[in-house]
Amino acid sequence: MSTRCVVCSEKIANILFVLLIIGFISLASSDVGDLCGDKLTGKCILVTDCKPAEEALRKRKHHGLERCGFKGDLEIVCCNEHRDVLVRRPDTRKSIIACKDFQNEISVTPFILGGINVSLGEYPHMASLGYEDETKDDYLYECGGALISDTYVLTAAHCLVRQDGKVPKIVRFGTVDILGEDDVKPQDIPVAEVFPHDDYSWHKRVHDIALVRLTKPIERNGYVKPICLHMKDDDPPELIVCGFGKMGNTREGSRFLLKTSLAPVNINDCNNTAQTRIAAKPVFDTQICATSSDDTSRDTCEGDSGGPMFIESKQVKGVSIPASLVGITSYGPLCGSKFPSIYTRVSKYINWIEEKVWP
Repeated sequence: MSTRCVVCSEKIANILFVLLIIGFISLASSDVGDLCGDKLTGKCILVTDCKPAEEALRKRKHHGLERCGFKGDLEIVCCNEHRDVLVRRPDTRKSIIACKDFQNEISVTPFILGGINVSLGEYPHMASLGYEDETKDDYLYECGGALISDTYVLTAAHCLVRQDGKVPKIVRFGTVDILGEDDVKPQDIPVAEVFPHDDYSWHKRVHDIALVRLTKPIERNGYVKPICLHMKDDDPPELIVCGFGKMGNTREGSRFLLKTSLAPVNINDCNNTAQTRIAAKPVFDTQICATSSDDTSRDTCEGDSGGPMFIESKQVKGVSIPASLVGITSYGPLCGSKFPSIYTRVSKYINWIEEKVWP
């Protein structure tokens, strides 16, 4: 009697184990045609039918796409034909690895119209590009930038490709007073090399993005620290911009770092609005339109070019989400007008940035 009970128990256990394995497989894999991705943005198809996977395999021999399962010997992958080819898995991208490093290192609690003063250390990624002043032995800080690694600053290409031929000679960090008369001494680091985007066009106002390499690494502290890169092609609802630029069309630049919040404008609406003004340029998906979220005239202005547009760090269900760089100030109409200003969308240039900064 006891022997039969043991045999029955063993059989039941084996059956349950098989069912558990089958259930696990059915939950862990998807079939051809199933929706996939965090937001169901792709479909599970054979790797041989997925163009992004084909291109990636041809270039890098690793597609980096999420696996849905197998059909015979063929891999089924999560494919989205409309996104850029992934050359590596998202969690192994060099910019994401660098971002995690920035987070672990230190914990940090064109012009700005309608802005408020930035507190010392509030935005430690802010950079100011200094150009030689021909009238005196000093620098004119005429463009902004964002520190994205210990030795690289992301800025606008038009800050480096100027009609007067000037390029920045020094970059200032860690100050909210452009004169450097804060309680903390700013870090001034000479420029080693500049990299405007190869496809930048001043006439078309496209690909207005560039990198500045420093002669030596910055010293990370509570006032100077790189910012993470925003990886998604979305338009976050509240975007922060900051800079030392002009506070009006006829006024001088601000001595103190100012910030304000802007709201994104749909590209189609932005292009329709642009048609009502003279010499307007078309806006593309590599750019972001943004303006005041209310009837105020909050805006960036001359002197804020190249400066950061970003989302602030926040806590979501107990998880810390770091600040991330969404855009670079590019161009716009008169400061504070009813027309949106244009910013370069950082997420469209992640591959280009990584190739230069983290080769």
